[in-house]
Amino acid sequence: MSDEKRMPLDEIYGQSPLLRDLDEAGLTRLYAIRKLKAELNAKDTVEILDKEGNVVKKKHIPIWPIRQKARQDLVAYRGEKAPDKVMVGTIEQELKQMTDEDIERRLEQLERDRATVRSSQGAEEA
Repeated sequence: MSDEKRMPLDEIYGQSPLLRDLDEAGLTRLYAIRKLKAELNAKDTVEILDKEGNVVKKKHIPIWPIRQKARQDLVAYRGEKAPDKVMVGTIEQELKQMTDEDIERRLEQLERDRATVRSSQGAEEA
């Protein structure tokens, strides 16, 4: 790794023999960043086959555990703290905060959505 790509701390404190060996082996900070970026977008390819075993379609599916771990690593590398848990509100909590008018609007919207779904299901059956 060339000197201009090293972080200023390397110049101030010097680089440890292990870091120097890693850099010389090609395991640089830039390499690690590229691998992390690939993990953030990790996906697997699933092939859909016909009865004869021929590939009809290929579908890319995210690999969520790898993406989640990479996101956690990124937050840690940046020195930021990810939330330990995310609180998801319950319907009861949401209703307590709503006015009667909000509830009426929500119910009307649900009825419209239900009617839309029913009409689209009827069109599919016809």
